[in-house]
Formats: sequence, C-alpha cells, structure tokens
Amino acid sequence: MPEYYKYKNNIYKLIDHAQHKTSGSEDIPVVVYTDGNILYTRNVSEFYERFTQIPHDSLEVAVFELKLKT
Repeated sequence: MPEYYKYKNNIYKLIDHAQHKTSGSEDIPVVVYTDGNILYTRNVSEFYERFTQIPHDSLEVAVFELKLKT
C-alpha cells in the first residue's frame, strides 16, 4: 500500500528508500518521494522528522490521486 505524507500543506507520495553517494564516496540513506510531477530526495531522518504520514483512505489522498490521472 502506498504511503502518503503531508508537509507545509502539500501531499507527497513515498516512492522508495535509496542510497545517495556523496563525492567522498559515503552512502547516505535518502527517501525518494513525489508531488505527482517531480521526484525529490531527502535525508531519511529529516524526512520523517518534518513530514506527517496521512491515511491512504483520506480525502486528501483521493484528491492527490485524481490530480495524477488528469
């Protein structure tokens, strides 16, 4: 089941967790998420501190998914 999160009154869909390699060859865990148009990445701990998970059956999620289909 997809996970949805809210941040600053915007809804985002969690895509996956991944590793981002820095120029110093260090792997940093990141979250990949989208607003329906753009893919974003953010440090995992920062993501879960700032974003609030919302129920997948909420009206906000239904509106988000409808926007994707149009």
